[in-house]
This record gives sequence, C-alpha cells and structure tokens, in this order.
Amino acid sequence: MTSMAADTVTLTTFTAARILVASLDLRGRSVVVQQQLRPVLVVATMLDAAAAGLLTTAFNGRRTVLRRTDETADDELLAAVVDRCEGRSVSSAINRLAISTWSGGAVDLREPLLERLADEGVLRREEGTMLSRERWHCDPETRRLVVAPFLAVLSGDVVDEVIDEEVRRLVASTAVSTQLLHRIIRAHTDPASSTNPRQVRERAMRVLETEPIAVAGHRALAAVMGAG
Repeated sequence: MTSMAADTVTLTTFTAARILVASLDLRGRSVVVQQQLRPVLVVATMLDAAAAGLLTTAFNGRRTVLRRTDETADDELLAAVVDRCEGRSVSSAINRLAISTWSGGAVDLREPLLERLADEGVLRREEGTMLSRERWHCDPETRRLVVAPFLAVLSGDVVDEVIDEEVRRLVASTAVSTQLLHRIIRAHTDPASSTNPRQVRERAMRVLETEPIAVAGHRALAAVMGAG
C-alpha cells in the first residue's frame, strides 16, 4: 500500500480510526488500556458528527444538551453515537457512551473500526495466543501519514491559527487522555529527540480548549481515572 488517508474510507471518515492507528506501537500493540482509549474514540466521533452537521447543542431551559439535526448519518457507527447523545449534556453523553459501560448505553467503536481498517488493507491482524494478546500491524507509510501532522502540531511546527480542522479534531480528541497523548509521542518519536512533555501538553491543551466536547471528555475521564 502506497497511499492512505485519501484512499481509505474509514481513515478519511473517522478521526477515531486515525487515533487507533496512532495508538499502535511499532510491534502492533496498543499503547494504553481500553479504559483510556474508549472515551477518546467517543469524543473523536462526536466531534466528527458535529463537523458533519449531524449533532448540535441547544439550551433546554435548564442546561445545554446535544441534539440530533435533520441530517441523516450515512454510517452506522456515527448514527449510533448521535442517537445515544440525543438530549444529554456533553459530559453525560460521554459517560454513557464510554465510561459507565454498565449503563447499557456504551458504544464499541474500537473493534468495528479495527475490522474496517483491516478490510481496507490499512491494518493486518495477528491473532493472539494463550501467552500474548492480538496485535494490529500498520503499514509504515500509512502510520507516518497519520502521525506526522499530529506530531507537527505538538512540536510547535504548526501555529494554532493554521491547524487543519481534521488535525485539530485528532489532537483535541487524543488530548482527552493525557496518558494516551504522551504514549503516542513516545511510540513514534526518536528517544533522543528533545521533545518536552510539558510543552507538548500545553500545546495539546490549547487545541483541546477549542473543542468544548473534548474539554468535557477530558474532565469526565480525569474524574474517573485521575488522568490529569
């Protein structure tokens, strides 16, 4: 495979799919546990839904809540997230879809997106054994095309005012989990590089703060996991 985001529907459609690719280390293993990843994927999909005009906010007389628009989602995963957000505050929706999985309203985005990426040739699945978990291997060029814009923003090579909107959603969503943010950077940068964790976090937080949905996701995860 010589190209990626322009040619694969899932990577083009879902910020969450690009996060999944970025969250795999060079050996095909996730850099964080699913409790950290789940809310990030939900927030990313909520941001995609809002950008696509599927989801908006409205004041119901007591608080600001999420509302479906008249637009119809043409993807079942987007539709599932939008439907479960209806009438809820952002923090309540994130808790229901990603954190309070016992509530019955959780949406599994990871497995369907991984399967789609495998079907499209972006990832290759290596079955797990009794002694090891499954791994998902990514073509190096695909990985580079996903990760490079993300790293460029966090390294300060791109000023905030000119960040591409798709990259903005990628950075803001990932920053929901500080642990995920730093582990992606660690997995995809040279250990000898001069990346400053404090500066990376500050840049990521500046981007996150431009997306109220991501801010709510960060707070919800921090409340449950203590994720700074």
